[in-house]
Amino acid sequence: TSVDRLHFNFFVRKGHPLLPGKHLKAADVANFGIASPTLPDEWRAYLHRLLDLGKDERLPISVECDDVPLLKRIALSTDTVLVSVDDAVGDEVAAGQLCRLPVRIHPPVFYNVGIVALAGRTLSPVAEYAANYLQQIIAQRKDQPKPCA
Repeated sequence: TSVDRLHFNFFVRKGHPLLPGKHLKAADVANFGIASPTLPDEWRAYLHRLLDLGKDERLPISVECDDVPLLKRIALSTDTVLVSVDDAVGDEVAAGQLCRLPVRIHPPVFYNVGIVALAGRTLSPVAEYAANYLQQIIAQRKDQPKPCA
């Protein structure tokens, strides 16, 4: 059962040179280096096209790891651009520490979040609780981060 989609965007620290970014293009982020979680090959190819890189140009990924707190610290203390799902940085955006860059990402890039169960089988009580809890969290979560003004 599909529950939600987690969308990827570009985030930078408050005061970053790309802000306010009124006429910002995705290719502009390439000059600052990117910090991102480990990306699947198809997303790497998409990012390559989005940044308008030449066939032989490498992605400007400065740091690629799955330690989200580390990636956020890097973005907060440098000019590196963070690629992240909105929900992972919601607290930092709400606190005014990180800003979503107003870059149009088309088509949007996202993770599908879902609950998987065997056909014709009921969930165990623990799995049922976990599924309900996940749906509650998604229903109650904060609005998606808005670009900084």
